[in-house]
Amino acid sequence: MPRLTGSGENECRSGYQCTEGTVRLAFWALGLGCAAFLAYTTRHHINGDAIAYFDMAEAFRVGAWPGLINLTYSPGYAILLGSLEKLLPWIDELYLAKGLNFLAFIATMAACDRLVSSIIPQSIETEGISPSPVPGVRVGAGLKPASTDSRPLAGEERTGKDKERPEWGAAFFPILSAVCYSAFLVASLVWVRLQVVAPDMLVFLMLLLGVSALLRIKSRPDDFGGFAWLGVIAGLGYVTKTFLLPFSVVFFLLALACSRSLKRAGALVLVGAAIMAAIAAPLIWAQSFKAGRFSYGEAGNYNYAYFVAGRGERVHIPRRIHDDPPVMIYDATAINTYPPGTDPAYWHLGIRPTIDFKSQLSRFLSNVKDMLGGTALPVAAVLLWFCSQLFKAPISPIRIRPPSVSVMLGVISLLGIGMYCLIIMELRYVAPFIFLGFVALVCLLDYNGVTFRARDRAILASWLLVAFLVGTVVYSCVDQSFRALASSPPKQSHRQTFMEAQAVKDWLVDHGVSRGEAVAVFYPPHDTLRWARLAGVRVIAEVRDTRAFAEEPAENRINTLDALRSEGIGAVVTKRPFAEKLSDEGWNRVDGTKDYYVKLLKNRAP
Repeated sequence: MPRLTGSGENECRSGYQCTEGTVRLAFWALGLGCAAFLAYTTRHHINGDAIAYFDMAEAFRVGAWPGLINLTYSPGYAILLGSLEKLLPWIDELYLAKGLNFLAFIATMAACDRLVSSIIPQSIETEGISPSPVPGVRVGAGLKPASTDSRPLAGEERTGKDKERPEWGAAFFPILSAVCYSAFLVASLVWVRLQVVAPDMLVFLMLLLGVSALLRIKSRPDDFGGFAWLGVIAGLGYVTKTFLLPFSVVFFLLALACSRSLKRAGALVLVGAAIMAAIAAPLIWAQSFKAGRFSYGEAGNYNYAYFVAGRGERVHIPRRIHDDPPVMIYDATAINTYPPGTDPAYWHLGIRPTIDFKSQLSRFLSNVKDMLGGTALPVAAVLLWFCSQLFKAPISPIRIRPPSVSVMLGVISLLGIGMYCLIIMELRYVAPFIFLGFVALVCLLDYNGVTFRARDRAILASWLLVAFLVGTVVYSCVDQSFRALASSPPKQSHRQTFMEAQAVKDWLVDHGVSRGEAVAVFYPPHDTLRWARLAGVRVIAEVRDTRAFAEEPAENRINTLDALRSEGIGAVVTKRPFAEKLSDEGWNRVDGTKDYYVKLLKNRAP
């Protein structure tokens, strides 16, 4: 497309804005529609981490501050959830969590929209459009482009082959935006998922805001506000998830690389780091006090020691109150539905990570395999699309200092994925980094100067990719909703699991088990202990060997239960099949459930 001036340029620009506006409208309509649908259909789903966040949210709501300090889970998500519980106390906490996830998704969508509208103009130079000093705001014709090259400027005559190779930058804005938007919907709705009660969507938001801060610094390297905003985001990110504190080093180093003067940038980076430290300091102090040494959180140490290699002795050990079979009891004063589940890192203090190259390599390869297995089709589609584009559009110049947008996003993406692949892999953890990697690939392509024929093929391939990614989102929405609402034996639907938890809670209440009372389970605890959270009981004891308990003589089982009774345990709840054969020993099947059984250990008033 030749460079236009005067009325012709305004006409072109008006048409372009309309086309991009249509893409953005479709993005918001599809995103909000799918998210609202999922938030409603998956409202009964509860994951294992949810109980910990519910306990922390209750501690915040009632002012029991020690219960908010957790060495495994950061309190940011729980504080927001507890605030919603204060505002809407009549709504079930699980439903409030899904509402919070929906609100977080809207905020993340807005951050994605702002980021894409900022990145595309900065990564593709087009006629009369140059990057704005402020991310998200385009500067019209007549301003000097961010970089110059040998292409003719407005009004200059194109000669020879240049006449046959027009600049198509503006023509590709809408479709490249659509590629980024659809990749975001896959990452957020398919991989992160609204149904999970966890801060992963907020982490996605913090990463996108951090990248926006870097783009602001890149456009205005001497601007104090960009570094200050990056410090605020890094501090809030740490309060949201511990991982973002060490990872903020990556953002500050990129901010340093974006500056013209290392001396000036170094001072500004220190200011940003100081702001981050001021936000993080109260939480670091509280966690250090709980850990008995300096600590910004023990999730990393715990996960590495548990999943890769660890050594040492536990500092906090549950009491053994019976030997055959082993029966353990946890001493807990804070709000804890299940102490080792609410804060597993606390109960593993003393076990430190150790270097074991063989275990590390094995874990890394296993995590990479799991990641590729869960993302295979979308990743393959994007890579196939990218390779097809390389035949039509060359790679844009790659700069290290200041880093080009593709380098900046690529570094964040690869380091984030790599850090999680070293220890623990769940798609919801790496989804934001995979998305940023997708955007980095888009920013690598330079469509200025492609031929008419190549333009049409490139746009067609891009729309096919968008159609595939959107289809993936729609299919996942239907699949998630089906799993949530319809049982497919032997698996129960999320709704059926929720109803069983309600039935166990009602049974306990009807039989006199009061809120705050201690109960026991068989290890490992079944499902998510949602019934315990609903009933308000504390699961502080567990029988470690289910088979030994079921096969030993009745007299030995009585001794085991007596040991629990002597510690004030009011009931034992299990989902083990052995209890069906022990009805003559006082094990009661809970009506409305498939295989829940309860043994009361205290005499209850009729």
